[in-house]
Amino acid sequence: MTMTDPKDSNVPAAPVPYIPSQTLVPVPLQQPDALGQVPVTAQPTPAGWYRDHNSGQMRWWDGQRWTENFAPTATAGNGAATAALVFGILGFLLTPIPLFIGLFLGGPLDILGIIFGIIGVSKAGKVGRGGAAAVWGLVLSGLAFISIFLGAGTIW
Repeated sequence: MTMTDPKDSNVPAAPVPYIPSQTLVPVPLQQPDALGQVPVTAQPTPAGWYRDHNSGQMRWWDGQRWTENFAPTATAGNGAATAALVFGILGFLLTPIPLFIGLFLGGPLDILGIIFGIIGVSKAGKVGRGGAAAVWGLVLSGLAFISIFLGAGTIW
């Protein structure tokens, strides 16, 4: 078995597991040798998923070396698109309530729906998710907002 230089970036280091529930690991008592020193035996790291220090991803350690297996990464969602759709639906339903009630209840939701719809459409281009929800939220919020100028929430 050859030792490698720890500074060599081509050789991944063995994972160091983090066990929050155990602060002390029980070690069997050993007798000191002739010089009075207790030999230290290193326990091998058990097989499992550990964070690879080179890639930052979760990688399978088979107990002796890294394998080529990486854990699947979670894909990012588009929260702005979801928010736009929710604000758009609520604004579209509340804005037509007469006697200025719809104006005060639905108006701010319409504005928020338009803002989050624009952010959601922009983010959908980068993330690749939520484009339809963002567009629907933007359309519903826009229609409800335009209907305010036609009297929705005020006189009809």
